[in-house]
Amino acid sequence: MDIGRLGFVLSHWLAMVLLAAIAYILGRRILLKYSFDSRIEELAFSTGLGLGVLVWIVMLLGFLHLLHWWIAVPVLIACLLACLPVYRSWTADLAGWIRKVSGSWGRIIFAVIVVALIIAALLPILLIPLYPPTGHDATS
Repeated sequence: MDIGRLGFVLSHWLAMVLLAAIAYILGRRILLKYSFDSRIEELAFSTGLGLGVLVWIVMLLGFLHLLHWWIAVPVLIACLLACLPVYRSWTADLAGWIRKVSGSWGRIIFAVIVVALIIAALLPILLIPLYPPTGHDATS
């Protein structure tokens, strides 16, 4: 893979990760009073709700004919500033997590290796949608 294609892939994946992070933060702010049974449940519900909020914001800006980048970016920044309680809860969570895993570096290294192997195995599948179309298909 050449540098140009790598830049193309990384920019698109970075945009998706950024969108998911913003959606999680917005959804977590709304669901801050709720407790979840697991982190996966919290991630799924918060991200789903946050994506819904982002869709409504974009739709509202579109209906008002204000869907321009110089308006959408400040609105998004204002929404993220309204999520300060989420950031404050992260510091307590991070401190508790550091205390919890301070004596288990072997498990952490093993988990990192497993995650790296899973990503390496899934990478060809994840890259397929990022290739530009080169030929005609049934929809064209």
